[in-house]
Amino acid sequence: MAHMILTNVSNWREKLKELYSYAGFSKNADGCAAENVWFQTYKKLKINNENAYHNDEGFVICCGTLIYKENTGKRALEEMLNDYLAGMTLTEIRQNCYGQYAVALCDGHTIYVFVDETGCYSYYYFYDNQKREFLFCNMLAHLQACVKSSFDEITAAAIISHCGRVPFPNTVFSQIKRLRADEVLTIELTSCEVHLGHVQLNDYKRKFENFGEAVDALEVEVRKYMKVRDKLFCKPEILMTGGSDSRLMLASYLASEKRPVINYWVGKDGITNTKTMDKDIVEMIARKENLEYCLKNIDSDFCEDWARIGNREFCKYGEYMLHYGFNHIWVDMMENGIQGDYLDSGLSGEILAEKDSITAHKKGFKSVWEFTKQEWGGDGWVDIELLKGLSDKVFTFVNQFFMHDFRVIDNCQSAIDQQMAIAEIDSMRPISDGMLHNFINLFRYSNCMLFEKKTMDIASCIPYEWKKEYRLNIALLNRLYPQLVSYPYFCHCEERLYDSITNSLTYPVEKLRKEKVKHFLQKFHLFNFAKYLKDKIVPQHVYQYQDDSEIVQFILDALDTLDSYRATNIEITTQWSGYVAGMYQALMWFTVIDLADKY
Repeated sequence: MAHMILTNVSNWREKLKELYSYAGFSKNADGCAAENVWFQTYKKLKINNENAYHNDEGFVICCGTLIYKENTGKRALEEMLNDYLAGMTLTEIRQNCYGQYAVALCDGHTIYVFVDETGCYSYYYFYDNQKREFLFCNMLAHLQACVKSSFDEITAAAIISHCGRVPFPNTVFSQIKRLRADEVLTIELTSCEVHLGHVQLNDYKRKFENFGEAVDALEVEVRKYMKVRDKLFCKPEILMTGGSDSRLMLASYLASEKRPVINYWVGKDGITNTKTMDKDIVEMIARKENLEYCLKNIDSDFCEDWARIGNREFCKYGEYMLHYGFNHIWVDMMENGIQGDYLDSGLSGEILAEKDSITAHKKGFKSVWEFTKQEWGGDGWVDIELLKGLSDKVFTFVNQFFMHDFRVIDNCQSAIDQQMAIAEIDSMRPISDGMLHNFINLFRYSNCMLFEKKTMDIASCIPYEWKKEYRLNIALLNRLYPQLVSYPYFCHCEERLYDSITNSLTYPVEKLRKEKVKHFLQKFHLFNFAKYLKDKIVPQHVYQYQDDSEIVQFILDALDTLDSYRATNIEITTQWSGYVAGMYQALMWFTVIDLADKY
C-alpha cells in the first residue's frame, strides 16, 4: 500500500515504473483497465502487503492504511468490490472503512477514486480532457516529475509559510490538485475523460446534554476502533512525548492489554529541539508501565543532510523529505529503526483540547478576519513581511478558503459561540497531522485514531468550554487506563499539573503569576512597552537563535543555487531567522521542486 498509480500515458507509466524500481519498491499489481488505461500498485517497504483485487466484473486497488469490515489487504478489497457491485454506494462503503487511504474502484466501465472521509490521506491528480491525458498518484513530487506543471506562487507561498494546514485542493503546481474528502474522481474508460464530482460525507454529529454524555460517545467510538486495530496489527509501536495526546494513544493499547514499544528521539538542532522534561516523562512512563523503550539520538548536520539529497532520495521519499529537514538519521529510524507492523503517534489528540491562541484571546474575535490573522499571523508571515510582495495575496487566499471550508461566520452572538465556531479549525488538522502518518505508510501501517469521521464528528459537537484545561482528554484517559493520568505532563513545551479535584491540567504557580503580570500590563496598555524594553535590552532573535545564525546563512545561500527559487517572486530574508524551522521547510520545498522539474 505504498503507491497507487492510474494513467493513460505510456511514457508516464514507464517513468514511474523506473522511478519506483530504482527506489526499491516491489510491484504488487500492474494491469490494464481498458485499452491504454493502466494501473500500478506497490507494496510497503517493510510489510509484505497486498493492495489489489480483481474479478471478471472489475477491480479495486488502494494505498495507505485501509481497513474494511475489520479486514485489510486482499480480503478487505474483495469485500469492498463485491459490496459495490451489489449496489452499495460510495457513501455507504465509507461507513465500513477505517484508516488513511486512497481507493480506486472499477466496475468495468468507470473507475472511481476517493480518499478517507476526513481527507487525511494525500492523493493527487492531473488531467487534461482536451488532450485525453491523466495521471493520479499519491506522491506530488513524482506526479510533477511526469507532467511538468507550472509553478503556483501564491499557493507555494501559503504552504511554505506554514499555512499548509488549510485544506485547499491547490498544490505548489498549478495543474496538480489534491483530492479532498468530499470529492470523487471518475474515469470513463471508453473516452478516457476524467470528471471531478462530489461524494456525500456520512454525518455522525449529535447534540450532548452534558459532559458525561459526550465522553460516553467518544469512548464508544474509540473502543470500536481499538478492537479492529488490535485484531489486525500484532506489533504496535508509538512515537511518544510527555504530553496528553500520545498518552491517550498509549492508553488505548494498555486498555486492551497490548504492550507497544515506546519511541523517543533527542536532538539539538532547530527542528528537534529536545526538552529534558519531555524525555524524562516518557522514560518514567515506560519504566513504571514496564514497556520496551527505545531512545534514539538523531543529532545530525543539516548542511550535510541537504548536500546528500539526490535522485535516489527523491525517488524513495518524494516530498516527504520535508520532514525534519531530511535529517537522514530520523528518516532511517522511520524506515529501519521501527520493527513493528503498525506505528502510532499522538498527532490526532488535539481535537479534544483547547486552542492556546483562542483561549488567550479572552474577549473573543470581532470577525473571521481578526481570528484568521491571530491564528495564522503572530510570529508568522502576515505581520512581518517574510514573503516579500506576496504576503497580502497569500493572506487573502487563505482567508477565502477558511471561510468556505469551515463555515466560520462573522455574526456569532457571543465570544463562546464564536469560540465554538472557531473550534471547527479542527477540521483542518487531518491535513497537517496526517502527513507524518502518510510518510510512515511508505514503510508500514499507520493511522490517526481520532481522525476517523465518526470520532471527529463527535468531537466537533462538544462545546469548546468542555475541552478547556484538557478536561475532555483527561476524562477519556480515566475511562481507558486511569493509571496514566497522574504522571507529570509536558504539553506544548510547558509543564502542566494534574488537578485530581477538577480532573484537569493546570499551570504551575510560577506560570500563573507571570500570566497575572502580563494581564495587568495589558490592562493598563503597558505590555507592548515592557516587551519593547525587553527586546532592547536582550533582542529575542539574539538570545533565542544565536546558534542558528550559520544555518540561516547556509539556507539563504543554498536557496540561491536552486533554479525553482530564483525563478519566483518569493523572497526569503534574514527576517525568517526567528523561525528557523520555517527556513528549513522553505529550502526543502524548493529542493523537492527543483528535483521534480529536473528528473
